Amino acid sequence: VRDDFLGRLAGSGDRVRQALRSVMVLNSPERASLGDVLTRPLASAGYRFDDPNLASEMVDAVDDAASLPLLQFAARILWEKRDKQKRLLRRSDYDDMGGVEGALALHADKVLDGLSDIEVNLARKLILRLVTPDRTRRVVSEESLVDGLADDAVPVLRRLTQSKLCIDRRDL
Repeated sequence: VRDDFLGRLAGSGDRVRQALRSVMVLNSPERASLGDVLTRPLASAGYRFDDPNLASEMVDAVDDAASLPLLQFAARILWEKRDKQKRLLRRSDYDDMGGVEGALALHADKVLDGLSDIEVNLARKLILRLVTPDRTRRVVSEESLVDGLADDAVPVLRRLTQSKLCIDRRDL
């Protein structure tokens, strides 16, 4: 369980609090361990990368261990495209999706392709409101996020949230 969930769980009743007594807190993995994060689950399922350097390349594509969600997203896409007969995750699929960053960009493009021009414009405004001038994330209430935008902003925000391009803390 991520640390930002613990407070919410602790307020969920006696059974949950009792279960939390057995919780072991884990730090984010060290950068050197990220390769194992990619390869060990594959090996336990009888799979591997067709290129032994691919896991290292994926790790090198992210900034640090805090980028684990991005790495996980790319790994999930590769898993979905896996060769089930040969039990392989393929470099060709990784290259086709544009690497770690390309996986998210392709996903975002698919989501935006499903929106009208007006909805794309609203999505852009919403996403820009979630970034500070320093290019870091900004946490804002839904009310302030959609304030001053067209009524269609809320359904567009829901689509962005459902597609995991935005996160609603209530869903955490």
